[in-house]
Amino acid sequence: MEVTRYTDGGRVLRSTGGPPNRAAMGLLDLAAGKLGDRSGSQACNPYRSWRSSGRRELILIVDTSGSVVRNRRAPASLVCAAGAALAALKRGFPVTVVNFSSITQRYGPTDDIEVVYRALSTFQAQGTVLPRPELLRLEPGGPFDYALISDTAIHNLKQVIPTYGKVLRADPRNRALLYYLGGGPLEEDMDPAEALELIRRAGFKAEQVDRPWIGS
Repeated sequence: MEVTRYTDGGRVLRSTGGPPNRAAMGLLDLAAGKLGDRSGSQACNPYRSWRSSGRRELILIVDTSGSVVRNRRAPASLVCAAGAALAALKRGFPVTVVNFSSITQRYGPTDDIEVVYRALSTFQAQGTVLPRPELLRLEPGGPFDYALISDTAIHNLKQVIPTYGKVLRADPRNRALLYYLGGGPLEEDMDPAEALELIRRAGFKAEQVDRPWIGS
């Protein structure tokens, strides 16, 4: 399936495998949203340069807090997450979605696009509390690709991010990416540069994702 989006807002959906279901259309549409001059699928593909073989699992840790959800429009975090999820599903990799704000909502692991789309259809728009890795309840297996999508305005970042570093180092096959949305921490949180350095130190490779709102 493929979505083509035109500058005037028109869209064309094409499918070669029969009529797509509503969730498939929704996820494709969300991933086609713009992040700067790129779509979510182009900007947030964890497997863009991945050449190794073998099964992997994508762990999407998606920030839907108040600092990334404004004006009741789909935030960049969900556009980015949709692009990453589609990249994994295309390769046959299961996806676990962790939607976090003041509470944590966990879905998966799954290869069901309906479940993934439902997980990415919730805007919490509250505080920003990153769940500890043990609360993700990951099933034994792996290796895992962790993709943290956030503006890094995370209230408990200093306390929690080092535990992700321990998890990553426990299996050298694990990978971790930070898709940084820009904007940085709120006034009561740490400096943006300090937050980025802490996340990098834990083992995350950081990539800048610009232009936070669809259609901006």
